[in-house]
Amino acid sequence: MESSVEIGETAPPGAVEPQAIKGCSSTGGSGHRQMSNCLVYVNAPTYSANFRATWVYQQNGTGVISKAWDSSLQVYLGTYSNKTFSITRKTSSGSTPAQVQLKWKYTAVGGVAQGDSAIYLNVSANDAWTTTN
Repeated sequence: MESSVEIGETAPPGAVEPQAIKGCSSTGGSGHRQMSNCLVYVNAPTYSANFRATWVYQQNGTGVISKAWDSSLQVYLGTYSNKTFSITRKTSSGSTPAQVQLKWKYTAVGGVAQGDSAIYLNVSANDAWTTTN
């Protein structure tokens, strides 16, 4: 019986990744590091969504989202409604990250399926990442 293992590779420069944070301008000062004008995006089979955000990693052990703007949403094979975009938690606390949420209701063509979808920017004291729902 033959078996094989697939080994992942880093995407080449210019390739579209399905989910990422990129394009940040990083500046530091005494006790903090600011990440400015970051593009947060997710490319999924039924949608492409993105927005920009700025946040600060603080020496006191928190991450603080100072602003989020310029949200964009494109859906495929359906429509969306009830789009909301907001900073839902400005400052991280312990293991709970600061968070930006872009949320909408998706309805597939013909109404055969529908549900809430969302992308999130999560910021902790020293890291940032995206999640989806």
